[in-house]
Amino acid sequence: MRILPIFLFLGLIIHSYTGFTQARYGVNAGIGISTLSEPDLPSSNFYDAAPSIMAGLFGAHELSHNLALHAELNYERRGADYNFATSDFTIRFNYISLPLQLQYTVKDLIGIRLGPQLNYALSKSSDGLGDSELDNYDDFDIGINLGVSYNFFERWALSARYYHGLRPLTEILLLDENDPAFDFDTEYARNRHCLFGIQYYIH
Repeated sequence: MRILPIFLFLGLIIHSYTGFTQARYGVNAGIGISTLSEPDLPSSNFYDAAPSIMAGLFGAHELSHNLALHAELNYERRGADYNFATSDFTIRFNYISLPLQLQYTVKDLIGIRLGPQLNYALSKSSDGLGDSELDNYDDFDIGINLGVSYNFFERWALSARYYHGLRPLTEILLLDENDPAFDFDTEYARNRHCLFGIQYYIH
């Protein structure tokens, strides 16, 4: 699996800096936009962006003066609006997510974060798809987060991140006998997500 080397790298970093034990934790929340993309299709994207929200807990374990391991446990509501021909519907995912990021801090103010994120869909909903069609979208998702944070005052921080899903959520055969231009093998829908949040350090 492509994500395994990242976890191994994080494990080596933690093992190398076991002498640094300072840790902080708190709560976070955010809003953003999400969508699903099909990079393998020769046509335009069928999915439009939809609003998203996030709320949860986080912890930051200091590995060195400038380096920390930042982990979160969040509820995230994401999704997309589907528009193609006569099909027009929304799809929403209620995820429990686990972002795990290395954070490099510049001048104790700006943090640069990078790392994997695991997601599991507690539920899925749509105003145009039935339960059997929703089952075509996998519950499990994995991807990469890239973000920045800005510390202001002592306990508050602003953050922005981009999530890039690595795993296809669905693979649906698309064929049109009347129009060969729309005959292609499979639709691969992957999560894409931009989020703007605020964090409060309890400790």
